[in-house]
Amino acid sequence: MKKYLKDLASKKPIPGGGSASALVGALGAGLIEKTCNLTVGKEKYKSVEKEIKEILKKVKTARKKLEKLIKEDSVYYLKFIKALRLPKDTETQAYKRQIAVKKADARARIAPREIKKICESLLPYCDALEKKGNRMLVGDVKCARILIEAAGKAAENFV
Repeated sequence: MKKYLKDLASKKPIPGGGSASALVGALGAGLIEKTCNLTVGKEKYKSVEKEIKEILKKVKTARKKLEKLIKEDSVYYLKFIKALRLPKDTETQAYKRQIAVKKADARARIAPREIKKICESLLPYCDALEKKGNRMLVGDVKCARILIEAAGKAAENFV
Protein backbone atom coordinates (compact mmCIF):
# COMPACT_ATOMS: atom_id res chain seq x y z
CA MET A 1 0.00 0.00 0.00
CA LYS A 2 2.84 2.38 0.84
CA LYS A 3 4.49 1.79 -2.54
CA TYR A 4 1.19 2.26 -4.36
CA LEU A 5 0.52 5.57 -2.60
CA LYS A 6 4.09 6.74 -3.20
CA ASP A 7 3.73 5.93 -6.92
CA LEU A 8 0.31 7.58 -7.02
CA ALA A 9 1.80 10.78 -5.64
CA SER A 10 4.83 10.72 -7.96
CA LYS A 11 5.49 12.15 -11.41
CA LYS A 12 4.95 8.69 -12.91
CA PRO A 13 1.98 8.37 -15.28
CA ILE A 14 0.70 5.33 -13.39
CA PRO A 15 -1.08 4.63 -11.19
CA GLY A 16 -3.64 7.36 -11.70
CA GLY A 17 -7.27 8.17 -11.12
CA GLY A 18 -8.72 5.08 -12.76
CA SER A 19 -6.59 2.79 -10.66
CA ALA A 20 -7.34 4.83 -7.54
CA SER A 21 -11.07 4.55 -8.18
CA ALA A 22 -10.75 0.75 -8.38
CA LEU A 23 -8.85 0.75 -5.08
CA VAL A 24 -11.50 2.88 -3.38
CA GLY A 25 -14.23 0.59 -4.72
CA ALA A 26 -12.34 -2.46 -3.42
CA LEU A 27 -12.08 -0.81 0.01
CA GLY A 28 -15.83 -0.28 0.04
CA ALA A 29 -16.45 -3.86 -1.04
CA GLY A 30 -14.13 -5.04 1.74
CA LEU A 31 -16.27 -3.24 4.30
CA ILE A 32 -19.38 -4.90 2.94
CA GLU A 33 -17.64 -8.28 3.23
CA LYS A 34 -16.63 -7.50 6.80
CA THR A 35 -20.24 -6.73 7.68
CA CYS A 36 -21.41 -9.98 6.10
CA ASN A 37 -18.70 -11.98 7.87
CA LEU A 38 -19.67 -10.47 11.21
CA THR A 39 -23.37 -11.12 10.60
CA VAL A 40 -23.23 -14.75 9.42
CA GLY A 41 -23.25 -17.24 12.28
CA LYS A 42 -24.88 -14.90 14.78
CA GLU A 43 -28.10 -16.25 16.30
CA LYS A 44 -29.68 -12.79 16.17
CA TYR A 45 -29.36 -12.75 12.36
CA LYS A 46 -30.24 -16.40 11.66
CA SER A 47 -33.38 -15.44 9.70
CA VAL A 48 -31.32 -13.46 7.12
CA GLU A 49 -28.23 -15.66 7.08
CA LYS A 50 -28.94 -17.23 3.67
CA GLU A 51 -29.38 -13.80 2.07
CA ILE A 52 -26.25 -12.42 3.76
CA LYS A 53 -24.20 -15.42 2.58
CA GLU A 54 -25.36 -14.77 -0.98
CA ILE A 55 -24.39 -11.10 -0.68
CA LEU A 56 -21.02 -12.14 0.72
CA LYS A 57 -20.35 -14.42 -2.23
CA LYS A 58 -21.22 -11.75 -4.81
CA VAL A 59 -19.31 -8.98 -3.05
CA LYS A 60 -16.20 -11.11 -2.67
CA THR A 61 -16.21 -11.72 -6.43
CA ALA A 62 -16.71 -7.99 -7.08
CA ARG A 63 -13.86 -7.04 -4.74
CA LYS A 64 -11.50 -9.44 -6.47
CA LYS A 65 -12.45 -7.96 -9.86
CA LEU A 66 -11.81 -4.46 -8.54
CA GLU A 67 -8.41 -5.58 -7.24
CA LYS A 68 -7.52 -6.82 -10.73
CA LEU A 69 -8.77 -3.57 -12.25
CA ILE A 70 -6.33 -1.56 -10.10
CA LYS A 71 -3.49 -3.06 -12.12
CA GLU A 72 -5.35 -3.42 -15.41
CA ASP A 73 -6.24 0.27 -15.52
CA SER A 74 -2.58 1.18 -15.11
CA VAL A 75 -1.40 -1.28 -17.75
CA TYR A 76 -3.76 0.04 -20.41
CA TYR A 77 -3.28 3.69 -19.53
CA LEU A 78 0.47 3.19 -19.92
CA LYS A 79 -0.15 1.71 -23.38
CA PHE A 80 -2.15 4.85 -24.21
CA ILE A 81 0.74 7.06 -23.07
CA LYS A 82 3.16 5.02 -25.20
CA ALA A 83 0.87 5.46 -28.22
CA LEU A 84 0.89 9.23 -27.67
CA ARG A 85 4.69 9.16 -27.74
CA LEU A 86 4.90 7.49 -31.14
CA PRO A 87 6.59 9.58 -33.81
CA LYS A 88 4.44 11.73 -36.07
CA ASP A 89 7.05 13.36 -38.29
CA THR A 90 5.83 11.85 -41.54
CA GLU A 91 2.34 11.33 -42.88
CA THR A 92 2.69 7.58 -42.45
CA GLN A 93 3.94 7.92 -38.87
CA ALA A 94 1.18 10.38 -38.03
CA TYR A 95 -1.44 8.02 -39.44
CA LYS A 96 -0.05 5.00 -37.57
CA ARG A 97 0.15 7.07 -34.38
CA GLN A 98 -3.45 8.24 -34.81
CA ILE A 99 -4.68 4.65 -35.20
CA ALA A 100 -2.59 3.47 -32.22
CA VAL A 101 -3.85 6.31 -30.01
CA LYS A 102 -7.46 5.66 -30.95
CA LYS A 103 -7.13 1.94 -30.23
CA ALA A 104 -5.24 2.47 -26.95
CA ASP A 105 -7.72 5.14 -25.83
CA ALA A 106 -10.66 2.81 -26.44
CA ARG A 107 -8.94 0.02 -24.51
CA ALA A 108 -7.98 2.34 -21.64
CA ARG A 109 -11.65 3.22 -21.10
CA ILE A 110 -12.74 -0.38 -20.53
CA ALA A 111 -11.42 -0.69 -16.96
CA PRO A 112 -13.11 2.52 -15.74
CA ARG A 113 -16.40 1.40 -17.30
CA GLU A 114 -16.11 -1.92 -15.50
CA ILE A 115 -15.23 -0.16 -12.22
CA LYS A 116 -18.31 2.03 -12.52
CA LYS A 117 -20.52 -0.96 -13.35
CA ILE A 118 -19.23 -3.01 -10.42
CA CYS A 119 -19.68 -0.12 -8.01
CA GLU A 120 -23.26 0.39 -9.15
CA SER A 121 -23.91 -3.31 -8.58
CA LEU A 122 -22.62 -3.08 -4.99
CA LEU A 123 -24.90 -0.28 -3.78
CA PRO A 124 -28.03 -2.44 -3.29
CA TYR A 125 -26.02 -4.62 -0.90
CA CYS A 126 -25.40 -1.55 1.24
CA ASP A 127 -29.17 -1.00 1.36
CA ALA A 128 -29.77 -4.60 2.41
CA LEU A 129 -27.05 -4.63 5.05
CA GLU A 130 -28.12 -1.34 6.61
CA LYS A 131 -31.49 -3.00 7.28
CA LYS A 132 -30.54 -6.63 7.87
CA GLY A 133 -26.86 -6.78 8.73
CA ASN A 134 -25.13 -6.70 12.09
CA ARG A 135 -26.30 -3.48 13.77
CA MET A 136 -22.83 -2.91 15.22
CA LEU A 137 -21.51 -2.39 11.66
CA VAL A 138 -24.01 0.10 10.25
CA GLY A 139 -21.28 2.75 10.30
CA ASP A 140 -19.03 0.47 8.23
CA VAL A 141 -21.83 -0.09 5.71
CA LYS A 142 -22.42 3.66 5.44
CA CYS A 143 -18.68 4.16 4.94
CA ALA A 144 -18.72 1.42 2.28
CA ARG A 145 -21.55 3.22 0.48
CA ILE A 146 -19.64 6.51 0.42
CA LEU A 147 -16.48 4.81 -0.86
CA ILE A 148 -18.35 2.86 -3.53
CA GLU A 149 -20.29 5.90 -4.72
CA ALA A 150 -17.08 7.92 -4.86
CA ALA A 151 -15.29 5.17 -6.78
CA GLY A 152 -18.08 4.94 -9.34
CA LYS A 153 -18.19 8.71 -9.82
CA ALA A 154 -14.41 8.90 -10.07
CA ALA A 155 -14.30 6.13 -12.69
CA GLU A 156 -16.85 8.08 -14.78
CA ASN A 157 -14.16 10.67 -15.45
CA PHE A 158 -12.22 8.14 -17.54
CA VAL A 159 -15.05 6.48 -19.47
